[in-house]
Amino acid sequence: MMDKNYLLQKIYEAYRKFKNYGYYDSASLYSRKRVADFEEDLYGVKKSQFKKRFADKLNGLYEVLLGSNEEYFHRLLDEIDFCILPKSMKKNDGGQEDNEIKLISNHIQKEKLEIDKYNIFIDAPIEIQLISTLWVMFTGVRLSKLISSHNYAYKLSLTSPQTESQQTKISSGLHIYKPYFQGYQDWRDNALKKADEILDSHKNVASSQ
Repeated sequence: MMDKNYLLQKIYEAYRKFKNYGYYDSASLYSRKRVADFEEDLYGVKKSQFKKRFADKLNGLYEVLLGSNEEYFHRLLDEIDFCILPKSMKKNDGGQEDNEIKLISNHIQKEKLEIDKYNIFIDAPIEIQLISTLWVMFTGVRLSKLISSHNYAYKLSLTSPQTESQQTKISSGLHIYKPYFQGYQDWRDNALKKADEILDSHKNVASSQ
């Protein structure tokens, strides 16, 4: 059987990474709510007692990961839901141009508004989110080498092996993914570099964003 302290430590690391990801991702509203609910009775707990209280709250997850509580796992699966949030709206006013001054307000001035685009977000128990995070930490990291070098979004924050025998791992910090702006900068810089190379070869090039 896996050492309990080791597994609980990995669960704690996964929780910190998941919480940090939700903090910086403005779209993770429902994940933030789950974290807030989970930590409600942890607020103000002394540091010496925090780890034990944390472990007690996630004892069910510990049993699920050991395969000893399948019933609890199925209950968690049944609680998985999704939420739809509008991404953009469009006016349904016969195509007339709107020359009014744009004001940000919660007062809807148009009689008819249609949702043009929307996002779908998972709303799952914290235990499910931690299983997902642990999967990325231990399995996703092994699949990362199969991802094209042209992918710039959601790149894992990995350590660099110091010897050939060492395996690539998720970095020990709070980040599980590299910050999005770093990927964006790499994408932009590489695109401009490639455009320069094409121009140097006396060919036409165009870019769009």
